This record gives sequence, structure tokens and C-alpha cells, in this order.
Amino acid sequence: MNLHPPKAVMIVFALGSFQYGSGIISSLLLALSPLNAVESMTVMMLAGTALSALMVWLPSRSRNAR
Repeated sequence: MNLHPPKAVMIVFALGSFQYGSGIISSLLLALSPLNAVESMTVMMLAGTALSALMVWLPSRSRNAR
């Protein structure tokens, strides 16, 4: 991969900000949840898995419909 250094730095910064932001969101959801931490994390992980699967399934479904 032949990236220019400024472009590579921006990619690293963008990925780091996404990771930082996802940590803040999950921490807030855990703090606001009426369930205990284990149940809350289980629900969040299942929801994330379901949304990820849906994001993969929907585009492949539209490609197959053509």
C-alpha cells in the first residue's frame, strides 16, 4: 500500500477517534442502564452483532435482487 504520510496520519487519527467515541457511548449506555453490568453488556453485544449482520445482509440482498 502506497500512502502519502499526511494521508496515513489522517487515517490513523480517524480510526482512533472512532474507537474513542465508541468507548464513550458504551460507557454512557452502561451507566444509564437499569440492568447490571453483565446483562447490559450482553444486550449491547447482541444488538451490535445483529446490526452488523443486518448491515452485511441488506447490501448483499439488493445485489441478488438485480
